[in-house]
This record gives sequence, structure tokens and C-alpha cells, in this order.
Amino acid sequence: MGIFKIISKLFFFITLVSFIIIGIIIYYGNGLQNASIDKFEINTLNDSSNNMIIETKIHINNPSKLSLNIKSLKYNISLKENNQVIGNSDIPEFTISKNNISKLRFETVINWMPSQEFMIENKDKEEILIVINGKTKINLFDLTEYEIPFSKEMDIKDSIDSKIKSIN
Repeated sequence: MGIFKIISKLFFFITLVSFIIIGIIIYYGNGLQNASIDKFEINTLNDSSNNMIIETKIHINNPSKLSLNIKSLKYNISLKENNQVIGNSDIPEFTISKNNISKLRFETVINWMPSQEFMIENKDKEEILIVINGKTKINLFDLTEYEIPFSKEMDIKDSIDSKIKSIN
């Protein structure tokens, strides 16, 4: 009977501690699923005859009382017209402090020279769009992950026109 009492007290203690830990995680972690991308901008920084540098600014909001582990932030840059991938990036793991907005700025060099055929086909178009599609993977206490997708279009017609002028 003595061992049964010890085991039942131990079981009660482990259960109580587990509930306390779960309660703390729920209290402090409330808002982790509300993490969001508040701002997403893209701009052309530099445009030469051989490449284009795309500047990306992204603000990730962490409204919770715990730091947020961003496992990865990956994106592809493609031509909207034909889905040809012309660039990509993979930002390594980082952490966003509790109740904070992380303001990220990064540059992607696109080593893509449009073919002569592409430039001729698109010279009279009003716009030539690229699309940045990506996702941010968020890791919750190494228990689960979830993703926040993001997407944005940008017109690169002026860049293509300047490439055509530099060739002529």
C-alpha cells in the first residue's frame, strides 16, 4: 500500500506540474499564431546591363509575450508571364523578440539577362511584371511549425527598356 501511495502522489505531482507548464505556455504564447507580415515592399536598387538588384523590406510582427523563432524565410522571384524563376533567396534562422516588429531589409542580385527574343516580344507592353512568392516558417517551441505566405508583384518594364537602350 505504501508504494501505491508514493506512485499516486508522484503521478499527481507530475500532472500538476504539466498543467502549470501548459498554462504558462498558453498564457505567454497567446499571440504566437497571430504573428503576421505587416509590411512587404520591393524596389529596384541598381540596374546594370548584366543584373538587377531587388531590395526587399519586410516587417514581421510578433504580438506574443514570448520570442518567436523564424526557422526560415524563403522566396522566389519569377516572371509573371511565364513563371520563369529569375532569382531566389533563403534567409537563415533568426529570432524576433517578444511584442516586437522585426524590420528586415535584404537585397537579391538577379543575374538574368532577358533574351533578345524576350525584349522584342515585350518592347511594346505597358508593363512586365515579376512576382515575389515566399513563405516564412515559424517554429513554436520545437513542437510545431506554421507558415506565413507572402506575395508581391513589381513592374520591371523600365529596367527592361534600359537594357534594350544599352544594347542599341
